[in-house]
Amino acid sequence: MPTKTHYPCGSLIIAGIPGTTLDRETAKLIRQYGVGNFIIFKRNAQKGHEALKNLCESLKEACLAAGIGTPIISVDQEGGTVQRLNKPFWKKLPSAQEAGEAPDPETATAALAVETAEMLRQVGINMNMAPVLDVAGPASDGVLKGRCFGDNPSDVAAAGTVYINTLQENGIAAVAKHFPGIGLVQEDPHMHRPVVEADQITIQENLVPFQHAVNSGVSSVMTSHVIFQHLDKDVPASFSAIIAQKILREQMGFDGVLMTDDLEMGGITRYGSVEESALRALVAGHDMFLVCHSPELIKATVKVLDDACKSKKISTARLETSLLRVSMLKERFCQ
Repeated sequence: MPTKTHYPCGSLIIAGIPGTTLDRETAKLIRQYGVGNFIIFKRNAQKGHEALKNLCESLKEACLAAGIGTPIISVDQEGGTVQRLNKPFWKKLPSAQEAGEAPDPETATAALAVETAEMLRQVGINMNMAPVLDVAGPASDGVLKGRCFGDNPSDVAAAGTVYINTLQENGIAAVAKHFPGIGLVQEDPHMHRPVVEADQITIQENLVPFQHAVNSGVSSVMTSHVIFQHLDKDVPASFSAIIAQKILREQMGFDGVLMTDDLEMGGITRYGSVEESALRALVAGHDMFLVCHSPELIKATVKVLDDACKSKKISTARLETSLLRVSMLKERFCQ
């Protein structure tokens, strides 16, 4: 019989897995905490195609047995330097920059999306944490090196739209990142919390690719741990209701799943606990939360979110809205 979970907020977590098989701790997260979504890293793919396929099947079987439905299984498979499924078992994919610099960028981008979708479908992955819709700028020499389609918002928007449409037409959910655009950052948000001081006009220009993504029906958007002073002076996008609700939801019309970047990044953990950060992000309007490494932090995050809902710090309606968005995404891509 399916195990009834007492933690409905577990279905809002995207959890990392330690190894190449379904381990005891991950099975416990599924069975006792209702965690029903996962992200694949290189550590999970180091034994090749069949082992990864078996891991994904084990995750699906465990979630179904627990009564929480087919999981979202995601990966960062952008191509170039950010490719979790890589040699020697998988072909090296071109980067977004290489696609953007091709003689026919849209054809090259479509080919990249088709090849990526096929690669992921073969092992049971149903979401790709791509495309990067940041416009190349100062960060292109650091955290975004090789990861942007170009340095012109219109070019990035065109390529991003092709990538999203092609990937999703081939059965893989796309995630537009890193909203509202981190091409202007100087520091790496994996380690720090950068501040973007660009003016409103420049920021609006960097929103253009994301508006095209929303118009194209992108399934999900990921925010960044960066502060945009001219949008929300002292609050990173991860915690900003102005950025999540007023700009993305109301002004841009996005009604899909909004997720955080990994809450175990230094841009978050240097300033507070992972679990409290997830709560702040939920209050701000996010639906899903990446916790990519520690099972103990995943448990703590589920408990804090669930306690906030039980105590009515988070309203039932607010929780149900996020649960519905996740459910609709699963209906579309996780069958």
